[in-house]
Amino acid sequence: MTVKDLDLNIYGPWYKPFWHNIYFWLIISLISVGLISLIVWLYRKYYKSRLNNIGDNLTPQLRALRDLNQLLHMIPNIEKSADFYSKLVTILKKYLVAQFTTADLLAKTDLELFDFLQARGNLTHGQSDLLLELLTARARARFTALSFDQALARHDLYRCIEFVEFIVPRNTKNS
Repeated sequence: MTVKDLDLNIYGPWYKPFWHNIYFWLIISLISVGLISLIVWLYRKYYKSRLNNIGDNLTPQLRALRDLNQLLHMIPNIEKSADFYSKLVTILKKYLVAQFTTADLLAKTDLELFDFLQARGNLTHGQSDLLLELLTARARARFTALSFDQALARHDLYRCIEFVEFIVPRNTKNS
């Protein structure tokens, strides 16, 4: 028996190996795209967020100024004044908590926060007046049915930035 006598065409004329089929490469490319997407998503979710938290070792003042500048850039996209003032007062409350006290002031209402800081004696008269004006701006915006005024919002935001930049907590041990 020679090689010529062997029937090597056992697959027939229509047989093509599976890796020569277009569907095989289509499935392989879809699986590859899915795996790459999963890796990128996991990287962004875990590694980037950890880097952001590590790099967030800012002072309370710098953190508040960064958040206020982000809010300044978001003003054109905000439609309701209550949303804007809620974000503004939340940033201000976080700053005041980090700057002045270890007590949880975020759960307090705006006027309770003002009374607490005024009773502790941490603010000067001018600072407390400005703080009261900024804190009551949210209450005014929440209960008015007026449309969002970007100019007024920018004005209040700049006043808040000024408050954060120039506030120096008085030493309460000497008072």
